[in-house]
Amino acid sequence: MSVLLSFHRSGIPLLGQLAVMLTLEVGRLWAAENRAPRWPPVPDAVYLQEIGRIVPWPGSLSTVAALDEEIFVGTAQGLLRLQSDGLARDSTLTQPIRRLKIVGKRLWAITPDALYRRDDNAWTKVGTNPFVDLAEHRGEIVAADSRKLWRVRGDQLEPLGEATARFDILEIIPHQESLYALGAGRLTTFASGAFGSRDVYDSHSDQAWDWGTLPSRNTRDALSLGNRLAIATDRGLAELRGMSLTTLSGEQGLPFEDITCLARGFTNDLWLGTTRGAIRQVGDEFHYFAGQRWLPDERVNGIAVVGQRVYIATDRGLGIIEYQPYTLAKKAAYYERWLEAWGQKRLGLVHKLEWDDELKEFVREAGDNDGGYTGYYLAAQSYRWAVTRDPAARREATNTFHALCWLETMTGIPGFPARSVWAKGERGHKSTGGSGGYPAEWHDTADGQFEWKGDTSSDELCSHFYAVAIFLELAAEGAEIARAKTHLARIAT
Repeated sequence: MSVLLSFHRSGIPLLGQLAVMLTLEVGRLWAAENRAPRWPPVPDAVYLQEIGRIVPWPGSLSTVAALDEEIFVGTAQGLLRLQSDGLARDSTLTQPIRRLKIVGKRLWAITPDALYRRDDNAWTKVGTNPFVDLAEHRGEIVAADSRKLWRVRGDQLEPLGEATARFDILEIIPHQESLYALGAGRLTTFASGAFGSRDVYDSHSDQAWDWGTLPSRNTRDALSLGNRLAIATDRGLAELRGMSLTTLSGEQGLPFEDITCLARGFTNDLWLGTTRGAIRQVGDEFHYFAGQRWLPDERVNGIAVVGQRVYIATDRGLGIIEYQPYTLAKKAAYYERWLEAWGQKRLGLVHKLEWDDELKEFVREAGDNDGGYTGYYLAAQSYRWAVTRDPAARREATNTFHALCWLETMTGIPGFPARSVWAKGERGHKSTGGSGGYPAEWHDTADGQFEWKGDTSSDELCSHFYAVAIFLELAAEGAEIARAKTHLARIAT
């Protein structure tokens, strides 16, 4: 009742009274619950954080392989190696490289007309057939051309039987003590010197399953994963278990179906390259990596994993995703550090950066959402103070709170906050557009030193209500308490 009376005497309309009371009541209930929480606190446990880096290259990277800590990349112009400052040509192999593989703890390269093995820092030509793949099976290294298999004996090749495949081989895959051959829409075994098996009619069978169908005959890659054999197609991932074939597609959560390559991860996970980014499958979850944030180009041609780093070959360079131990506190400190280093904090507000073509650098923009985004920062620092009691958190919170209050008082219109503020003569971008395609609405402050942006929208007001209410309940002290209540009351009228 005392709250209602004080509002009534202040002349605030009824709608404004209700808005303020609801805001304060939600905050009061939240605080009351958290003084005696009905659930256990969640510890800030260590997790693996993805950190991306892009290494550009002017041409397409066809394949990538990791031998110990060395990263090798194949191109149509020969071999590249990853160095600290980027990719560099390796003159030891200049032929076009179709595939790089680590087999028998050695690096192998498949070119259009030969098979090479890297010995120390030199390459040995092992065979001159147009090979397509290489694998280690039962202690032997086996190479495949389009129709036959070969056994590697030192620096020579000898036929692994006289049998010829009934289709063009794309890959050979050791899987559960058997050797499989993958073709376009085909999958069969090689055993006892022969390809395939016989069906009930004593005819050749090039289908290694009894139940299910491939999602597409356009097969690109295959990988043995314990009790399942994964097969990449342009319409999803096929999985062979025993004699049963199932499909993983968009309906089951796969982010993109046009798969180009597969790679085993570092913790029971599977990496899938696609024509629109890379996917990490961990159990029933999918983590999707695409766009310039992660990759220099969307099309993925090859993936290699070493330790907790993933190297992704694309048509315009190498994408590197590294997993590092993090906590949420460490991640928050990371963002805070870069907000300061990049100059995104100014006059108590937070800003986005834009590229300036004339200055050739990033500059701050004073734009439509500065007040709204600053409100989120205020809420974050208020929560941080409530949890950690770090004095730096309360300093940030109070500084940001006063900046939001300033956005409202500078307009000279009670309860109407500005979208942003521009200091006359400052360096940066001053927004030129407004809502609905109209020009930006800028006004001088009373002292003539600043301009404030008008045409403030409801989402900005929502941010003020949310952030200041959180600040009031968690971080406000002394005169800040009355100031926060006044701010909420003014914008509610």
